[in-house]
Amino acid sequence: MENNAPYILKGNQLAWARLTWMVIALAMFGVVMASWPPYVRLLNMVCETCRMTPVYAETLQASGISVEQWVIFQIIPNIIVFLGWMGMGTVIFLVKSNDRRALLFSVLLIIIGASFGGTMGLLADHIPAWVWVNNIFNYASFPCLVSLIYLFPNTAFKPRGLAWLLGLLCVLFIPIPFTNSNFPIAYNFIFGLSFVVSCIVVPVYRYRRVMTFNERQQTKWVIFGIVLAMAGIATTLALVANGPISCDPLGGPKLYCDIVQGIGYSLSPLMIPIFIGIGILRSRLWDIDILIRRTLQYTLLTGLLALVYFGGIVILQGILGPLTGSASSPIVTVITTLGIAALFTPLRHRVQDFIDRRFFRKKYDSQRVLAQFAQTARDETDLDALTGELTRVVQETLQPERVSVWLTPSGHKSETV
Repeated sequence: MENNAPYILKGNQLAWARLTWMVIALAMFGVVMASWPPYVRLLNMVCETCRMTPVYAETLQASGISVEQWVIFQIIPNIIVFLGWMGMGTVIFLVKSNDRRALLFSVLLIIIGASFGGTMGLLADHIPAWVWVNNIFNYASFPCLVSLIYLFPNTAFKPRGLAWLLGLLCVLFIPIPFTNSNFPIAYNFIFGLSFVVSCIVVPVYRYRRVMTFNERQQTKWVIFGIVLAMAGIATTLALVANGPISCDPLGGPKLYCDIVQGIGYSLSPLMIPIFIGIGILRSRLWDIDILIRRTLQYTLLTGLLALVYFGGIVILQGILGPLTGSASSPIVTVITTLGIAALFTPLRHRVQDFIDRRFFRKKYDSQRVLAQFAQTARDETDLDALTGELTRVVQETLQPERVSVWLTPSGHKSETV
């Protein structure tokens, strides 16, 4: 059991921490709400340089969709994004506001969520000085994002030098929000590459050398959310690039392309705050191992079955096509479907065994050792040999510091390792 006492806030510390959170949260919510009216007006504008061009407006009307309906399609994903990031930050605060780790990540989620969508800069049309405020906020959101990546889940600046690395990245980032696109491309490239590499190396190092077991389980939840987010973005990119709803750069953007992009690019990253919240709030953290294991199993199984299905169709069509005189015989589909049904169970067991051996070796070894002990317990008649085997099994599967085997009082026998 981990000691959470050093992270618990009490008395004046708790009161000031909650007050600070409320000031930051109310400010972020207020600015986001104030930026929405100019954002909606911008989406409704029809001009050659606007997002809604006259040609696109005519295309929408020909499809029976008004500009107002298109605006709704654009707004709903953004609303969900704001609610996802900022809402999860609020939920974490409501549940664990006395834990300084949870409180910090709650604030970070709210600030990052407020920066998503790029609507805050629109207030500069009404408040000229807001340009600098927006630039400062854009700069401040970067340390929040890096801190979220570097410090999750224990907020500790470990290993040594992590605080200096965070400070260096923040210093290098200072000019970027204030120069827009006029900053040297080489500088942006080097900075971006350094940021990405550090965001991979630091969490991996902390996972292997710094984190406790529970903290590793929390990190697994977040990594799982990041993988889902990346998969959603990659799927969206594939659909709009070369898929059935691809965007035509010559003929103007298509309605369905806009909808898919709005949903995919906006909602996929929502997996990150959702799983951060699960990692912080969930008590049964070890369930993530089962979830990852099942995801790997059924993803690989689905890919193999799809490969067998389409490969079988191609091969059988090549064989039966000349005989039946038809390139798409229903016999081919029936045979392939029956083959898939017959392969499902044995292939699933083989895939499960492969994944356990490759990625869950400890679990696989434990299951194998327990199965061997069950066989020994059925066949062994020597009590001393059975006791020794039981001790060995406990050591291999649980790896405790000390093992004691106590037998019935009639035998008065006890073995300690």
